[in-house]
Amino acid sequence: KRFRKKLTFSMVTVTFCKDYEQYMRKKGKSTAYTAIHLRNLRTIYNIAVVKGIADKDKYPFSQNQNDGKYQIKSGQKAKKALTTEELRTLKNYVPKTPAQKKAYAFWWFSYYANGLNMKDICLLQKKNITGETVTIERAKTSRTQRVKKLIQFFLSPELKAIINEFGNTDESSDAFVFDVLKHGMTEKQIRDTVQSFNHTINQRLKVISTDLKFEKPITTIVARHSFATQLKRKGLPVALVGESLGHSSEKTTQNYLDSFKIDTLKHVANVLNDI
Repeated sequence: KRFRKKLTFSMVTVTFCKDYEQYMRKKGKSTAYTAIHLRNLRTIYNIAVVKGIADKDKYPFSQNQNDGKYQIKSGQKAKKALTTEELRTLKNYVPKTPAQKKAYAFWWFSYYANGLNMKDICLLQKKNITGETVTIERAKTSRTQRVKKLIQFFLSPELKAIINEFGNTDESSDAFVFDVLKHGMTEKQIRDTVQSFNHTINQRLKVISTDLKFEKPITTIVARHSFATQLKRKGLPVALVGESLGHSSEKTTQNYLDSFKIDTLKHVANVLNDI
């Protein structure tokens, strides 16, 4: 709105996109931040084309490289994974308050649960646990038309300890493992509750990061990156890492293993603990 107060689809051209990119750069905004807005704009334009509101022939965004249209740049992503030394330091940390202890526990739950994000952790139900394994469909893909993607991991002693201390006492199959969400919530209520919970966890993790004198604050997303990086450090195949994370885009991942045997899951858990 600051760049163009009123904007029509016909005004969204290759030149417009380039000018907007330059405008954001002068404002000191990062390439990644600018790309977020441009991807949103592209999505709106795509919807408009489908609805017949915008002219498909004037579509400004690149669909193929070297087609002469505007290609949204992707910023260089900062490395978010903790080093092995940082993981060891964090593991030896003793939280100072009950609130810190809970945030600390949920960070490690994500790490040991194949980098499971906070929404998926909050959505975990008792029925997802069968014997020594946990199997869950990622919330990100549960409503898409793609092949459903399941994540499976070993219920390690570390995960059991966290569930025992912070888990829901209701043992019915539909009960959430953690008492964050309630059945009957709308999608918006779920989203808002998870975002608030995640924000609170990250605020408490920030204090822990300061105590440990880490250069960058620890966040829940760092647990996911640290999980994947730790597997790679230990020489596990990239396809196995992708499968563990629940990625479905890489064909190699899909062809590598249809599902993990318990020995493989245990091996992954042992690798994660080898810090």
